Amino acid sequence: MSSDLGLVRWQGPHRILTSAQGFHAQVNLLGLTFELCSASVLLLQSGYTEMTSQATENAVNAGGCYCGAVRYAVSQPPLVKGQCHCRPCQRMSGGAPQYFILVPPNGFAWTAGKPAHFTHPDLKNAVTRYFCKTCGTQLVTTRQDTPGYIVKIGTLDNPGGFVPRVAICHADALGFHTVPEGVQVFDGLPGV
Repeated sequence: MSSDLGLVRWQGPHRILTSAQGFHAQVNLLGLTFELCSASVLLLQSGYTEMTSQATENAVNAGGCYCGAVRYAVSQPPLVKGQCHCRPCQRMSGGAPQYFILVPPNGFAWTAGKPAHFTHPDLKNAVTRYFCKTCGTQLVTTRQDTPGYIVKIGTLDNPGGFVPRVAICHADALGFHTVPEGVQVFDGLPGV
Protein backbone atom coordinates (compact mmCIF):
# COMPACT_ATOMS: atom_id res chain seq x y z
CA MET A 1 0.00 0.00 0.00
CA SER A 2 1.33 3.43 -0.90
CA SER A 3 2.54 5.50 2.06
CA ASP A 4 0.90 8.64 0.65
CA LEU A 5 -2.50 7.35 1.80
CA GLY A 6 -1.73 8.55 5.32
CA LEU A 7 -3.04 5.33 6.86
CA VAL A 8 -2.24 3.63 10.15
CA ARG A 9 -4.69 1.83 12.40
CA TRP A 10 -3.69 0.38 15.75
CA GLN A 11 -5.09 -3.13 16.11
CA GLY A 12 -3.58 -5.83 18.30
CA PRO A 13 -1.44 -7.70 18.40
CA HIS A 14 1.36 -5.32 17.42
CA ARG A 15 4.91 -6.31 16.59
CA ILE A 16 7.47 -3.79 17.78
CA LEU A 17 11.17 -4.53 17.43
CA THR A 18 13.69 -2.16 18.97
CA SER A 19 17.28 -1.67 17.89
CA ALA A 20 20.07 0.89 18.18
CA GLN A 21 18.51 2.71 15.23
CA GLY A 22 15.09 3.02 16.91
CA PHE A 23 12.13 0.72 16.47
CA HIS A 24 10.29 -1.05 13.73
CA ALA A 25 6.56 -1.53 14.18
CA GLN A 26 4.08 -3.47 12.15
CA VAL A 27 0.48 -2.33 12.64
CA ASN A 28 -2.84 -2.88 10.92
CA LEU A 29 -5.20 -0.22 9.63
CA LEU A 30 -8.67 -1.35 8.79
CA GLY A 31 -7.28 -4.77 7.89
CA LEU A 32 -4.26 -3.47 5.94
CA THR A 33 -0.75 -4.00 7.34
CA PHE A 34 1.67 -1.08 7.54
CA GLU A 35 5.22 -0.88 8.78
CA LEU A 36 6.51 2.12 10.72
CA CYS A 37 10.06 3.04 11.60
CA SER A 38 11.14 5.75 13.99
CA ALA A 39 13.78 6.59 16.55
CA SER A 40 11.06 7.82 18.89
CA VAL A 41 9.05 5.77 21.35
CA LEU A 42 5.70 4.40 20.21
CA LEU A 43 2.98 4.63 22.83
CA LEU A 44 -0.04 2.41 22.44
CA GLN A 45 -2.71 3.01 25.01
CA SER A 46 -6.44 3.35 25.17
CA GLY A 47 -8.84 5.59 27.04
CA TYR A 48 -8.39 9.29 27.83
CA THR A 49 -4.86 10.55 27.45
CA GLU A 50 -3.40 13.07 29.86
CA MET A 51 -1.20 15.54 28.05
CA THR A 52 1.53 17.72 29.52
CA SER A 53 1.30 21.49 29.10
CA GLN A 54 4.37 21.28 26.84
CA ALA A 55 2.57 18.89 24.49
CA THR A 56 -0.54 21.09 24.51
CA GLU A 57 1.52 24.18 23.63
CA ASN A 58 3.13 22.30 20.75
CA ALA A 59 -0.19 20.96 19.46
CA VAL A 60 -0.36 20.32 15.73
CA ASN A 61 -3.96 21.50 15.87
CA ALA A 62 -6.73 22.18 18.34
CA GLY A 63 -10.47 22.31 18.17
CA GLY A 64 -13.73 22.24 19.99
CA CYS A 65 -17.47 22.50 19.90
CA TYR A 66 -19.66 25.29 18.53
CA CYS A 67 -20.32 26.92 21.91
CA GLY A 68 -16.71 26.55 23.15
CA ALA A 69 -17.53 24.50 26.26
CA VAL A 70 -15.46 21.46 25.15
CA ARG A 71 -11.96 21.82 23.70
CA TYR A 72 -9.24 19.39 22.66
CA ALA A 73 -5.65 19.40 21.39
CA VAL A 74 -4.06 17.20 18.75
CA SER A 75 -0.31 16.83 19.25
CA GLN A 76 0.51 14.12 16.70
CA PRO A 77 0.07 14.08 12.93
CA PRO A 78 -2.99 12.16 11.77
CA LEU A 79 -2.56 8.49 10.93
CA VAL A 80 -5.52 8.49 8.56
CA LYS A 81 -7.26 11.28 6.66
CA GLY A 82 -10.58 10.18 5.26
CA GLN A 83 -14.27 10.39 4.72
CA CYS A 84 -16.81 7.83 5.90
CA HIS A 85 -20.04 7.21 4.01
CA CYS A 86 -21.65 4.68 6.41
CA ARG A 87 -25.29 5.20 7.39
CA PRO A 88 -24.55 6.00 11.06
CA CYS A 89 -22.11 8.74 9.99
CA GLN A 90 -24.70 10.07 7.56
CA ARG A 91 -27.26 10.23 10.38
CA MET A 92 -24.81 12.11 12.60
CA SER A 93 -23.90 14.60 9.87
CA GLY A 94 -27.39 15.17 8.53
CA GLY A 95 -26.75 13.24 5.31
CA ALA A 96 -23.18 14.04 4.26
CA PRO A 97 -20.17 11.78 4.78
CA GLN A 98 -18.11 12.37 7.91
CA TYR A 99 -14.69 13.89 7.22
CA PHE A 100 -12.14 12.76 9.80
CA ILE A 101 -8.58 12.25 10.91
CA LEU A 102 -7.48 9.30 13.04
CA VAL A 103 -5.11 10.44 15.78
CA PRO A 104 -3.00 7.98 17.83
CA PRO A 105 -4.01 7.61 21.49
CA ASN A 106 -1.01 9.57 22.74
CA GLY A 107 -1.72 12.42 20.31
CA PHE A 108 -5.10 13.59 21.62
CA ALA A 109 -6.32 15.18 24.86
CA TRP A 110 -9.38 16.99 26.10
CA THR A 111 -8.23 20.43 27.26
CA ALA A 112 -11.46 22.09 28.47
CA GLY A 113 -14.84 20.79 29.53
CA LYS A 114 -15.93 17.17 29.50
CA PRO A 115 -17.82 15.74 26.54
CA ALA A 116 -20.92 13.62 26.84
CA HIS A 117 -20.81 10.29 25.02
CA PHE A 118 -23.13 7.73 23.46
CA THR A 119 -22.57 4.09 22.54
CA HIS A 120 -25.48 2.32 20.85
CA PRO A 121 -26.44 -0.47 23.29
CA ASP A 122 -27.91 -2.78 20.64
CA LEU A 123 -24.96 -2.95 18.25
CA LYS A 124 -22.04 -5.34 18.43
CA ASN A 125 -18.74 -3.41 18.24
CA ALA A 126 -20.62 -0.11 18.47
CA VAL A 127 -18.57 3.05 18.25
CA THR A 128 -18.64 5.66 21.01
CA ARG A 129 -19.43 9.20 19.90
CA TYR A 130 -18.30 12.12 22.04
CA PHE A 131 -20.21 15.40 21.79
CA CYS A 132 -20.86 18.64 23.64
CA LYS A 133 -23.82 18.25 25.99
CA THR A 134 -24.58 21.98 25.66
CA CYS A 135 -24.58 22.61 21.88
CA GLY A 136 -24.62 19.02 20.57
CA THR A 137 -21.53 19.27 18.37
CA GLN A 138 -20.15 15.80 17.57
CA LEU A 139 -16.41 16.00 18.19
CA VAL A 140 -14.76 12.59 18.27
CA THR A 141 -15.55 8.91 17.74
CA THR A 142 -13.71 5.93 19.20
CA ARG A 143 -13.89 2.34 17.97
CA GLN A 144 -13.48 -0.72 20.19
CA ASP A 145 -11.07 -2.26 17.66
CA THR A 146 -8.97 0.87 17.10
CA PRO A 147 -7.08 2.63 19.88
CA GLY A 148 -7.04 6.26 18.90
CA TYR A 149 -9.41 9.13 18.29
CA ILE A 150 -11.42 9.77 15.14
CA VAL A 151 -11.62 13.56 15.11
CA LYS A 152 -14.30 15.31 13.05
CA ILE A 153 -12.61 17.78 10.67
CA GLY A 154 -15.25 20.48 11.06
CA THR A 155 -14.42 20.80 14.76
CA LEU A 156 -10.76 21.71 14.17
CA ASP A 157 -9.84 25.36 14.61
CA ASN A 158 -7.91 25.20 11.34
CA PRO A 159 -9.44 22.53 9.05
CA GLY A 160 -8.31 24.19 5.81
CA GLY A 161 -5.35 21.90 5.12
CA PHE A 162 -7.42 18.71 5.26
CA VAL A 163 -7.39 16.52 2.14
CA PRO A 164 -8.94 13.05 2.44
CA ARG A 165 -6.80 10.08 1.34
CA VAL A 166 -9.44 7.35 1.66
CA ALA A 167 -13.20 7.05 1.36
CA ILE A 168 -14.60 4.20 3.43
CA CYS A 169 -18.01 2.48 3.51
CA HIS A 170 -18.67 3.90 0.05
CA ALA A 171 -21.26 1.19 -0.67
CA ASP A 172 -23.59 3.24 1.59
CA ALA A 173 -22.85 6.54 -0.20
CA LEU A 174 -25.81 8.60 -1.31
CA GLY A 175 -26.08 9.77 -4.93
CA PHE A 176 -24.93 13.30 -4.12
CA HIS A 177 -21.82 12.24 -2.16
CA THR A 178 -18.60 13.07 -3.97
CA VAL A 179 -15.09 11.70 -3.62
CA PRO A 180 -12.15 13.86 -4.72
CA GLU A 181 -10.07 12.56 -7.59
CA GLY A 182 -7.17 10.38 -6.47
CA VAL A 183 -8.80 9.27 -3.20
CA GLN A 184 -8.79 5.50 -2.72
CA VAL A 185 -12.35 4.20 -2.34
CA PHE A 186 -13.39 1.16 -0.26
CA ASP A 187 -16.94 -0.23 -0.33
CA GLY A 188 -16.67 -1.08 3.39
CA LEU A 189 -13.84 -0.98 5.87
CA PRO A 190 -10.63 -2.03 4.10
CA GLY A 191 -9.73 -5.63 4.73
CA VAL A 192 -13.09 -6.49 6.31
